[in-house]
Amino acid sequence: MNSKHSISKKAILIAVCIVAVAAGVTYFVTSSAKDATINEMNEKLNALQQKIDDYEKGTELGKEQVDKLKKHNENIENTESEALTPETATQVFETDGVIVVNKKHPVPESYAPYENPEAVEHLKELIAEAQNSGIDLDYSWSGFRSYDTQAGLFNSYAASSGVEAAETFSARPGYSEHQTGLAFDLKASSGALYRIDDASYDYNTDWVAQHAADFGFIIRYREEWQDTTGYIGEPWHLRYLGADLANKVYEANEPLETYLGVEGGNYN
Repeated sequence: MNSKHSISKKAILIAVCIVAVAAGVTYFVTSSAKDATINEMNEKLNALQQKIDDYEKGTELGKEQVDKLKKHNENIENTESEALTPETATQVFETDGVIVVNKKHPVPESYAPYENPEAVEHLKELIAEAQNSGIDLDYSWSGFRSYDTQAGLFNSYAASSGVEAAETFSARPGYSEHQTGLAFDLKASSGALYRIDDASYDYNTDWVAQHAADFGFIIRYREEWQDTTGYIGEPWHLRYLGADLANKVYEANEPLETYLGVEGGNYN
């Protein structure tokens, strides 16, 4: 009698398990059918997460690269459904304590920290060393620009060159690094921008490009990075990061966006 009851209980348990599994499969199939259409953002997130998971399982991706992927993943997840504008932004965009301003990340219209004193001090040191090395640099530069000043410049360029062309070399107001007080345009003794329209310019041999990081700066825009930075090459445009980070970005030989895992490209 006990044996029969035992067999009966086992049969019931097996039956219950079969029903549960069947229900689970049915739910899974139904759920999968509902989720079959995945938007582009989720695909990006899944791809990035997969790379991170692969590393954590023992693949040969470097730790630094994985950290970038994780940061990029977080930045995508935190992206608001409606893109910010200088009028709606309430603070500058920062990642790992680094301010990033580009065509995807504006600064508030009223943001006005003026020129960063530490950056200015190191800029003067760079210019002095450049002059000692025979480089034609002047102790004048274009540094901080307010929203209104940038608006005037951009509108002037747009009027003379057309909006599309202007946007390859000038930022819309509220999207300029100059408004952070951390960007500086170098000038030659003639007053012209450093090496502007210089057909012989070569990043790999230019003194400023090869020594800027020692003073805490990077050449922010290079011709081959236009798809990422949104701008043509500008040998004169320096961005202050501090010597430690500047040297790391310089050694990585990639745009700041790529190094930090931040979205770049054109305006939304």
